[in-house]
Amino acid sequence: MDELDGAPDAAARHAGVGPRIDAVELAHQRVERLGHDDLPRERIGPPIVSFAVAPGALWPEYPGIAFHLAVFALVPSLRAPEWARMAGYGWLFLDVTTGVLALNHVPRAVADPVRLGAHLFAGIWIVTASRAASLPVKLVGVPAGALLFAYSFVSPFLPSTVLAPASILMMVWFALIAWQNGSHRRA
Repeated sequence: MDELDGAPDAAARHAGVGPRIDAVELAHQRVERLGHDDLPRERIGPPIVSFAVAPGALWPEYPGIAFHLAVFALVPSLRAPEWARMAGYGWLFLDVTTGVLALNHVPRAVADPVRLGAHLFAGIWIVTASRAASLPVKLVGVPAGALLFAYSFVSPFLPSTVLAPASILMMVWFALIAWQNGSHRRA
C-alpha cells in the first residue's frame, strides 16, 4: 500500500485508481513526517516560492524541470570552454532527472544526493562562464557557482538554508545575462 495516497501501488495511482488526497493535505502530511533539516532544498526561481506555499508538494518540480530545460539553450551561448559547457549540460541533465524522480515518488534520500552531485557540475559551468563574462556577471556568478559547488561537500553537516543565498545569486546572475544580451552586450 502506498503511504502517500492509499493506492495499492504506484501503477494503480498513475492509472487513477484509489482514493485521492488534495495537494495541500498531502503537503501537510509530508511536513509532519519530516524533520526541519529534511524539508525540501531551496531551488532557483518559481520553485523557491512554491516551497514556501506548499512544502513537500510535488507540483513545484514541474516549473523546476521547465526552468532547467530552458537553460539548455543558454549553455552554448555563454563563453566557456567545451569541458565547462559539458558540465553545464551534466548539471541540467541530472537536475531534470531528479525532478522526474521526485514526481515518481523516489525517496528524497535517493534524489537529493543526485541533485547535490548535479550542483558540482552547475558550479563548474557557472564559475567558468562567469570568469569570461562582464564584471557584474563575474561578481555574482563566481560566488553563486562556488557556493553551489561547495555546499555539495558540506551538505551532511550544514542545513539546507545555507544554500539559499546561491538561489538569490543565481536569479540575479540569470537576470544580468538576460539584460546584457538584450542590450547587445555579450555576457
